[in-house]
Amino acid sequence: MYPAAAPAKEVKSRRQRHFGITARSARVEEWKYLKKLEIARATPGLSQKDLAELVEKAFEATKSERHSDRELAAFDETAPVSRSPRPSDTCAEVEMAAMRGLGTVRWLIDWMLAKTNLRGRRARREMVVAVFLQMALGRGRPEIARSHNQLTGNRPALAWAHDYPTDIARKTLYESLHNLLRHKDPNILVAANIELVRQLAEIHNQREWPRKRGGRRKGEALLVGEIGIVDGTLVPAPVQQRHPKDAEHKRILHGDGREMVNAVVYTDANGKPYRFTEGYRLVILADLATTLPIAATLMPASGDEREALLRLLEKLFEAWPECPMSAVVGDGLFQHSQQLSRDLVFKFGLQPIFPKSAKGFRQDLPHAASDGVPHCACGEMRLRDTDGFYTAERRAREGISRGVEAPDPTKARLRWTCPNDICKPVTTYAHKEPRLYTFYPRGGDSDRAIERRVLMLRRNAVESIFACFQNLGLGREKFDCPRWAKDVEMGWLLGAGMLGLTARRLAHDKGLYETTYAEAEGLGLLDQPTESCPAPGPDELTLARAQRDREQNLEPPVAPAGWGPDGSLATAPSGAAA
Repeated sequence: MYPAAAPAKEVKSRRQRHFGITARSARVEEWKYLKKLEIARATPGLSQKDLAELVEKAFEATKSERHSDRELAAFDETAPVSRSPRPSDTCAEVEMAAMRGLGTVRWLIDWMLAKTNLRGRRARREMVVAVFLQMALGRGRPEIARSHNQLTGNRPALAWAHDYPTDIARKTLYESLHNLLRHKDPNILVAANIELVRQLAEIHNQREWPRKRGGRRKGEALLVGEIGIVDGTLVPAPVQQRHPKDAEHKRILHGDGREMVNAVVYTDANGKPYRFTEGYRLVILADLATTLPIAATLMPASGDEREALLRLLEKLFEAWPECPMSAVVGDGLFQHSQQLSRDLVFKFGLQPIFPKSAKGFRQDLPHAASDGVPHCACGEMRLRDTDGFYTAERRAREGISRGVEAPDPTKARLRWTCPNDICKPVTTYAHKEPRLYTFYPRGGDSDRAIERRVLMLRRNAVESIFACFQNLGLGREKFDCPRWAKDVEMGWLLGAGMLGLTARRLAHDKGLYETTYAEAEGLGLLDQPTESCPAPGPDELTLARAQRDREQNLEPPVAPAGWGPDGSLATAPSGAAA
């Protein structure tokens, strides 16, 4: 007798689905865009036609893959919990005013306007700070003259967004901007951005952390700050793209103030160079739940991204000790360092999720041929449980700070059982090779193994951050970075660009954008000029009343963690500038 046919609804649930590919065209468009960025970075020099063909081939290959319902469920569970609205759906001037209304941003503006010494009066830097914020937080290019023209031109809404800064001479503007950025510590931008991400976590993190038994349960959304993504990108400096002969030649080509600039050369398998960049390397630690940068650091182009990751983690946990980050996802570069994986697991309570190196692992290690997953006579063994790991949640429960060595690393182990419960159980220990015996196994069908595969697919979310920097003119493969920016100024621009992405999201998620839009609309700043009203906008009395009411409703200026109320560095963050 043939079995009864399954109900129609059950048959439909078994229909083939694909990661990130749904009936919504926006999901397909996003997948193709991120894949395009990934291919363009891996293979520079491709024409737009060739790039489009490779993206379509990758899309068709993904559509042909079949995935289990458990993998699809894990993919849905790791979806971002917060997304930015499209630029076409928002008003740039209102967004700027809303971002400036955040308590942390208000404190940052006051700090930038404060005196740098005890002598004389405070310089009038309102226009200087407004120009800088317009370049870094706005949607325009980082060009001083252009931003100044926008603020002094016929754009009443933009002048209102920046609180009507007093104009100064163009030459004074350039000199004051350079002096301001060189006498202020750009590390403040990292601390401020971490504070904004922490506020996003207060909005979106609905479940308890840490749990008594630890771990994220099935069906629960990600916590903001729970999964980190790390990656780096090259930022060409505004200098001649050729390698100097010596230090004196470098001074002639690059000029003073660009000591951090150096060259990096990439070669193919045959030793033929295919990419040369004279500039910087920007390393970003991003959050998967929001696809926003948490912290970033600027370093020479030949700098080590693995060392940068450790510095970023120190900054993160110093400014946000209760951050729920439990894992870090990265590319194959981070897999090459055993010490990095050891530090992540046993010092920071973070589980590394990196692709396997092409060289594999030492063959004298047990189960190296099967990527750390034991096999018995019955086949691939099942993960029973893990024990002895000082995970993020265990450290939070027991009060062990991040960056402190685990009490006994040798007890961290994974226990495996026979699939038929016949063969003898096997135990693997993480301290022997943390890249091989990982908390998230590289094989098998356990929940953690499935989540590892899903998180590796979501790793490309960091590419959208790099794309945002490129749109600001701060990271394109082709040379178009601002010529006026040197080492310190580039650190400020990139750090403020990172801050702008987070501040824009927080302003929308807090509802500050809607409140600010209503104020601008009520003042008539969004009205188009007509013959009867060629200059729409408020009179002085109406504007003064609106500013008074807004000041009463806005958050008070609050310094980010690690910085005193006067702007002094309470605890010196390690690492390079933002």
